[in-house]
Amino acid sequence: MYTATQLTNQPLNHRHVFIGMSCGNIYIFDLEAKQLSTFFLDFKKQFPNSKPDSVTCIKCHPDKMHRILVSYERTAAVVYSINKDRSLFQLNLDEKHIHKGRLLAVEWMSDVEILLGFSKGHLEVYNVQGGMFGASAKPVRILKFD
Repeated sequence: MYTATQLTNQPLNHRHVFIGMSCGNIYIFDLEAKQLSTFFLDFKKQFPNSKPDSVTCIKCHPDKMHRILVSYERTAAVVYSINKDRSLFQLNLDEKHIHKGRLLAVEWMSDVEILLGFSKGHLEVYNVQGGMFGASAKPVRILKFD
C-alpha cells in the first residue's frame, strides 16, 4: 500500500487521501466522512492487458485538485484526471525501459513537466502536454547517476 505524503495547496483537497495498492488500484479515503469513496481508479480498466502492478508513488497536482500523477513499478507513469475519469498522459514502460530499473517515484516539475525516477539511478523529465500515450514519448531531459 502506498499513500501520498503531500497534498495540493488547495484546502478543499486536504480532506482526501489517495491510497495506492499492490494490485494497482487507487482508492480515495475521505477524512471527514471517515470512509472510502465509491470512486476508485481501476488498474484493469487502464491497463486491460497488463498483470497487476504496485503503485509506487502518487502526487497531487499543486494547483489542480482533480489531477494526480501516478507511477506503477513496471507498467507506466500516468497523469490522471479524476473529474474526467481518464488518463491525460500515459507513458507505458516497455523493454527499452528495463535497463533503467523499476519506476519508483514521480514529481511535478511544472504544469507541463513531470520527473520520473528509476531504481538504477535514471531521472527523466517528460512534457505531458499533448497527452502522449504508449511508450513513444521522448524525455525532454535525462539525468543518469552511476
